Amino acid sequence: MKYKVAAVSDVGNVRTKNEDSILVCRKLFLRKEALLAVVADGMGGLCHGDWASRYVTDSLQKWWNAEILPMEQEPSMEALCDTLGFVIEKLHEGIRMEMQKMNTKIGTTLSLVFIYDDEYIIYQVGDSRVYLIDGKAVSQLTKDQTWCQEEYDAGRMTRTEMLTHKKRHVLTNAMGIKDEFYSRFLTGQVKHKQRLLLCTDGYYTYLEEKELYRKPFQSDVKKVLNQTADRIRRGKAEDNFSAILIEL
Repeated sequence: MKYKVAAVSDVGNVRTKNEDSILVCRKLFLRKEALLAVVADGMGGLCHGDWASRYVTDSLQKWWNAEILPMEQEPSMEALCDTLGFVIEKLHEGIRMEMQKMNTKIGTTLSLVFIYDDEYIIYQVGDSRVYLIDGKAVSQLTKDQTWCQEEYDAGRMTRTEMLTHKKRHVLTNAMGIKDEFYSRFLTGQVKHKQRLLLCTDGYYTYLEEKELYRKPFQSDVKKVLNQTADRIRRGKAEDNFSAILIEL
């Protein structure tokens, strides 16, 4: 079992610095492939957002090189759930330590997917997202950790209001910002020809969900990302945008 993968990360039309970071790592165990995909969105309203997102992806690359590449036996997904949770906590602590040295706030979101065979593990912090896509629909697997999402969940805001509210990008959880921190995880299975999409808010904000699964679904994953990236650039593209598209 192997995966088709494409990735894009772009500064957009307004900002001068790309504060997003992405990572894709792959290893073959006989005929089955393990894959790690990560999207991190450094918080642009703070200093050193690019450092925070890059710290996360660089550290996960080092973890992969040290722990997964030397493996001879196929990975245990149950054990990896715990391991990845511990690694993410250590990354949060690392950002906090750097924040104290710099005497400024530093933060980033994180959407992480580990896939082996047809099983996946997802870890989520902030408002970057993971979607499951087939030829008929797109399902958002993660839930945004934002003020608007909390208001919607509590019944104090409609979905339409949530999508247009001025506070729709205000995070209630992120890596590094404050001591209180949590990561959400979920597991599941992906079927043949289904796709997983990891993306930052700068990507999904400017696209309708139907643009991800109707005509584009018939195209190669690289062509899909190129088309959607061009579509975003032709619009406002006020934020950096990044995405990783994976097909089983």
